Amino acid sequence: MSSVQEVFSSFNDYLTTDQDIREEIRNSVRILEQTAREIITLLQAIHQREGLKQVPTICQKSKEKFESVKASYADLAGKFPLQHYYRYNSVLNFKQHSR
Repeated sequence: MSSVQEVFSSFNDYLTTDQDIREEIRNSVRILEQTAREIITLLQAIHQREGLKQVPTICQKSKEKFESVKASYADLAGKFPLQHYYRYNSVLNFKQHSR
């Protein structure tokens, strides 16, 4: 009987660890989504009345945001082994929409 409990305990530990990883991935994806929205908002300023005059400033601010995107992707890449990509693929799909 104790071997059955050990098997279920081991399986429960596996599921808990897997769920923790998925939650960490979701948090990282949320950060990426937020940063993407911020970049889109910055770039939309080009279409405003004085936007064309501000293109260099807008591009510089966007470029700075992309640095945080690089860091976020590096952080995300460390959340799970590369060979487990397909296990977590559904969590990685973030909802970036073009406007």
